[in-house]
Amino acid sequence: MSWDAYVDNLKATGQCEDGCIIGLDGTPWTGGLAITAEEGAAIVAGFADSAPLRASGLMIAGKKYMYLRNDDEMMAGKAGQGGVAIFKTEQALIMGTYNQDMTTGMNMKEVGKMADYLKEVGY
Repeated sequence: MSWDAYVDNLKATGQCEDGCIIGLDGTPWTGGLAITAEEGAAIVAGFADSAPLRASGLMIAGKKYMYLRNDDEMMAGKAGQGGVAIFKTEQALIMGTYNQDMTTGMNMKEVGKMADYLKEVGY
């Protein structure tokens, strides 16, 4: 199964508009969101020190999201009536965006479930 299939499965839930998986070095593992390595590295670094993200926001595929919150495993951002959920696994970050027709809570739930699965299988 390619990494893109995980993003396809997220989108199939109806609670994720688009998504991607990136390594903890910031490099993309999937298509989907066209996140750059620089954008990815800034998000990964935000799990250790969120101050830069609080000041400038999250940049994902050239789109700016307002930083909302994070803990050791999860990060959230908002852009207009949509947003993004980001979950950290042992080796990667999985991201899923949502739009005005989707709910924040259900998007978080689905991206979190995929992150839990990736952790179970060692990623």
